[in-house]
Amino acid sequence: MRAKLSFGLKLIIFLLLLIPILELGVRVMIPQQLIKPFPGYTPDDTGLGVRMKANMDMVANTGDGSARILTDEHGFRIGEDGPCEADTRILALGDSYLQAIQVDYESTTTGQLERILTDQRGAPVCVFNTGVPAYDPNHYRIFAKRELAAAYDMVIVFVYAGNDIITKEVEEFKPSKTNTIHEFRMLTSLNKNQIVNRILYPINDRLERNSHLFILFKDRSSVQLARLGLTAYYFPEHLLTTADPERWPLTANTLADIVQEANQYDIPAIIVLLPSIYQVDQNRLDWAIDAFGIKREEVDLAQPGRRLQDELQRYDIELIDLLPEFREEAAQGTVLFGRIDTHLSPAGHTLVADALAPIILDKLD
Repeated sequence: MRAKLSFGLKLIIFLLLLIPILELGVRVMIPQQLIKPFPGYTPDDTGLGVRMKANMDMVANTGDGSARILTDEHGFRIGEDGPCEADTRILALGDSYLQAIQVDYESTTTGQLERILTDQRGAPVCVFNTGVPAYDPNHYRIFAKRELAAAYDMVIVFVYAGNDIITKEVEEFKPSKTNTIHEFRMLTSLNKNQIVNRILYPINDRLERNSHLFILFKDRSSVQLARLGLTAYYFPEHLLTTADPERWPLTANTLADIVQEANQYDIPAIIVLLPSIYQVDQNRLDWAIDAFGIKREEVDLAQPGRRLQDELQRYDIELIDLLPEFREEAAQGTVLFGRIDTHLSPAGHTLVADALAPIILDKLD
């Protein structure tokens, strides 16, 4: 007499048969962008903690398409034509929004600025892209003190409204290793952080690299995953009225230090505030309010620009807040951010470059 299979075992067998069929169907009917990790970082012992690797030639895909990532001997992003050489040199400081591994270099803000400024001036202009993820104004200040002694004609500091408003000043960061690929590790306890970092993240990373079905599932279940705390998305605390008010003078003071450093070398400095997607895209804001349980009355989308400008005025420093330009362009239907990876799209970089070019030309002349 045959032994009957339990319901649980039948379910497992059914899923094992169904999942490959669904995977094939998604690949054929609605293929997704598989994630290609970017292990392009190395510890830094000059006070920055971590930096981009030098002399790289890699391909990355963070969810919205592949991009070729090349760097020079300093770890700065460059284009396919190689390192830029020109008498006019501009130092650009920023984080992942400046680095922009979501797009080819020629589509980045710095790549487009080089092209526009060179055309307008009739002579080559280099804009050095020093962006690294997780950098903040503390890093920018360290970088400025290290780099501005070289021959630069201007420094541009790109401040991202999403996570560049600091809560403490740091003079030096210890060398650290940045892992873009999580590896399985044994659990030493059953706390949530260990389960997420040692088990769930490695599973997530492997599926993102190989499964179109998993990518589709994450996209369609983003609200539910966020409610469970299983998402890399976050809502910037700086957009809430409950944010610690001390962060604004701290950030302004750090940025003022960079301007003062530039003044020692008679170099003009520009401070640019880049908006987050939640300040520009109403649909993404509604998603975040639903996913993270945010009280709508506590959201102040204009707060970063307003508060930071108020503080910088104490140092007689102008803030270039690009939020109005982003909102105006978005109202025309232009897609300014990625859909999966919410960094700037090529059109977003174009907007920034077009907005800054006249200001830069005026200060260079």
